[in-house]
Amino acid sequence: PPTGGQLTLLFASDSGELSGTAEMAGLVVTAAPSSSPADVAAMAGTASPNGNFVMRGLAPGDYQVLAWDTRETGLLEYAEFRKLFESRAVSVTIRPKGHETVSLTPVPAAEIEAVKARLR
Repeated sequence: PPTGGQLTLLFASDSGELSGTAEMAGLVVTAAPSSSPADVAAMAGTASPNGNFVMRGLAPGDYQVLAWDTRETGLLEYAEFRKLFESRAVSVTIRPKGHETVSLTPVPAAEIEAVKARLR
């Protein structure tokens, strides 16, 4: 294994929060930085039984937020896959120590499966 090198950790106290509704329980919600490199994964959460969600600790910036009717989260980690659904995303700006609220319409499971089938 490689040894040496440098690791830089940055801690900030100005993170923000995103909350909202996602129409139904159990949906996966992703918030991905709008201008991030492809290898930066989205923050993900799950809507509660009443369809609400909260994401804490978001760095200030612009995000694309989506709700997904799926239990499979593997593909949601890939920016290239999420980009195929960007027309359905809600754009939101998280300000330092800010709180934003959104209402999401989920990407239907059938649409997710159709895109997955095309990618195979």
